[in-house]
Amino acid sequence: ILHFARSKCMIAKASAATWLAAGNFADALSIHSLFGLGIDEGVDVKPCAPSFSREAVLKHARFIVLDELPFLKRETFEQIFTYLRDLKQQHPFGPLIVMACGDFRQMAPVMRGNPTPAQVFENGILSSPKWKSIRQTLFTDLVRQCDDAEYGEFVQAIQ
Repeated sequence: ILHFARSKCMIAKASAATWLAAGNFADALSIHSLFGLGIDEGVDVKPCAPSFSREAVLKHARFIVLDELPFLKRETFEQIFTYLRDLKQQHPFGPLIVMACGDFRQMAPVMRGNPTPAQVFENGILSSPKWKSIRQTLFTDLVRQCDDAEYGEFVQAIQ
């Protein structure tokens, strides 16, 4: 998708919740790096403040991939959502498509201590009112586990 967008002379940027996941894309950054989010002992502490050059890219971007989104805390997701909405209102250089990816069955946001399932949900992006405003597409075809049907069925059964 990124290659296609770039082949049409569109600015397309990939980012992921972790540097490890960002490594799956060419020229990707962590979400925290792309949006200039601060980290203090693992807690997001400041609103989006990307560098001047990254903000210029985001202003003109037509397509952004946010991978491993379920790893993000609700507050981080809401900061990014608000930043992109406000940025495009101030600098409407065309439509922006944000493709947010991730498997909610893999891992929830990292939290200190021993949180209850309710606390984990409350701190995750699914509890954000902004999440409800996003058009969602559920992919049901197994791709990663297509060579191991038994394992694929096991993974799909996890709720």
